[in-house]
Amino acid sequence: MLRWLLEEGGWDLDVSPIQTLEPESAVGLASVPDSATLESEVVTSLFTDRRAAADDRLPDPAGEASLERRGWWADALHEVAGHLTGSKLWLLVRRKADEETRLLAELYAREALQHLIDQGAAAAVEVTAAWSLPPRAPGRLALEVAVVRPDGSRVTAGFDLAWTA
Repeated sequence: MLRWLLEEGGWDLDVSPIQTLEPESAVGLASVPDSATLESEVVTSLFTDRRAAADDRLPDPAGEASLERRGWWADALHEVAGHLTGSKLWLLVRRKADEETRLLAELYAREALQHLIDQGAAAAVEVTAAWSLPPRAPGRLALEVAVVRPDGSRVTAGFDLAWTA
């Protein structure tokens, strides 16, 4: 897991496995109370490219169908079969800025953050996406994420995704 170290102002790579145990005894997110670690996990989950499924529509930046399904190489080493890291937000990069794309962005973000609930680091994850209106920033999708911890406290983050349909 990639962790942001607030005091040091840099990233650290923690290669110890996250065990699937009861939240109070889990190694990983559930046992780390600080917001910086949770925020780092949100960023990593949203902006690491999850492997596309065989039936996902792939973007075609060169004007021809791409066969590249991406994905994180370490998913092949994960202890839980079928576990996929990251999000499918990358699949939306060439889509039109419309309601379908906005709803898919919310779905893909929720899917990417579900592991926080499964591991006991969050009681809920709330995601909203909205198209920015002129003159603020046309062509941008504002993604708002709120992670509700088991104790009820919230960690929030916002992201503006540039759009080039």
